[in-house]
Amino acid sequence: MTLMEVGNNKKSFFAGLAIRDFWQVDDRTIVFVADPTFVDLDIPRSFWSRLAGKYGNIFYWKEKGEDASIEAAVMAISSCLREPVGPSNCSEVK
Repeated sequence: MTLMEVGNNKKSFFAGLAIRDFWQVDDRTIVFVADPTFVDLDIPRSFWSRLAGKYGNIFYWKEKGEDASIEAAVMAISSCLREPVGPSNCSEVK
């Protein structure tokens, strides 16, 4: 699983095209768009790498399946967004 955070503005549109080519985005790729004009995502960058490491590794996919991996990643993001902002915000991928 590859998670990419891309803003939703004109610069990001062109960055998105570059990302599509660089990351080889296809119909099996999920691109997470975080637009700071609508929502302030106060999520540490380390959360994204831990998320991909936990739910995007081949062992998890083989054991649980692709659908379960995507669902678990979305639930972990949702859980993180519900946590109060602070020093330990999103410190654990649930």
